[in-house]
Amino acid sequence: MTKHSTPTINFFEMMGISEEELSYYLIRLNKSSANWFDVMTLYYEKHDELMNWVFTRRWNSNGRNNSNMTQSKVLQFIQLDGNENPPTHWLFVGGYEILGTHVEDEREIYGWKSIERFQPFEAV
Repeated sequence: MTKHSTPTINFFEMMGISEEELSYYLIRLNKSSANWFDVMTLYYEKHDELMNWVFTRRWNSNGRNNSNMTQSKVLQFIQLDGNENPPTHWLFVGGYEILGTHVEDEREIYGWKSIERFQPFEAV
């Protein structure tokens, strides 16, 4: 019997991102929880709310930093099934340029601009 191997898909090659270019990107794997929200429903029905959550830097003026984005660009993913441990299924939210921060609803949120070349791959 011949053993068949599963083909590997390299995400960065598929996206056309060279190893050198990758150094300009932060890769964010945002955890989710089934108790918080359904990722796909939020993505399609309340996209702006999801994006503000994904790009939150600080939850309130006295709170701790959620994260600092140290690169000028980011590839955002969110865990599809909050019950998976370890998480193995991710939704590609998109590639973005980081545009500073602003305060909204007592949260410090990074501004973002979608990178056009990644838009066809969003939510796949």
